Amino acid sequence: MNQFIVIGKVAEAPKVKETSTGIKYTQLMIDANRSYKNKEGAYDVDRFCITLWKSLAEECCNNVDPGDALLIKGRVQSNNFEKDGEVYYKSEMIGEKVSLLSQLF
Repeated sequence: MNQFIVIGKVAEAPKVKETSTGIKYTQLMIDANRSYKNKEGAYDVDRFCITLWKSLAEECCNNVDPGDALLIKGRVQSNNFEKDGEVYYKSEMIGEKVSLLSQLF
């Protein structure tokens, strides 16, 4: 099963973009605390770039702001491409469901 769940805060205001074929998308930047504290007693933060497509992208761009707490569920998509005779691999997080969490943090 290919699935992820991320709970975190919106780091940057999302913006709707379009592919060359007119499909709308956004790349949502989410800051998520790790589940343990570091040596200084603070939680380290991981930043995730999660791609949202079509109406979900538009809805998030219209309704979420930096600092909002979200739960995002989705899948990891693996792509590869060839450039100058060498094969490159890339993994991308694709959000499929987004829930706004009120006053989580």
